[in-house]
Parts: sequence; C-alpha cells; structure tokens
Amino acid sequence: MVIKSRIIMVTTILVMACMVWLLGENRAYKAQYEKQQAREAELVDKYFNLRVDYDVLFDAIHFMEEEMDTILDYTHDLEMKLINKK
Repeated sequence: MVIKSRIIMVTTILVMACMVWLLGENRAYKAQYEKQQAREAELVDKYFNLRVDYDVLFDAIHFMEEEMDTILDYTHDLEMKLINKK
C-alpha cells in the first residue's frame, strides 16, 4: 500500500512539474507571438510608406521624361532650322 501511494505521489509531482513547464512554454510562445505581430505591423507600415515614396518618385520621373521630350523636340527643331539655313 505504501508503494502505491508513493507512486501516486511521485506521479502527481511529475504531472504538476509538467504543467508548470507547459504553462511557462505557453507564456513564452504568447510573448513571441505578440512580438511577431508587432514586427509584422511595423513591416506593413514600412511597406505602405515605401509605396507612397515610390509613387511620388515615379510621378517625378514621368514629369522629367516629359520635360526631356519637350527639350529634345525643341533642340530637334533648332537643328532642323540650322540645317535649312545652310
């Protein structure tokens, strides 16, 4: 009878130790999950900021290309006038 009660006591202690360990693991995973969620939110914010910057720069490049086309057309017209004067 004594052996049976000792086995039950040892088993109970082991089960309690496992429960405490699992609770600790659960808390650690929750902390890591929350940390990853915060990191993901930061990355999403950075993505949208980069997207806005990209759109602004793309519009600026498009404007510059139009300016360059205008300048090239103007210089072409001037070259043609110079060629026709000769």
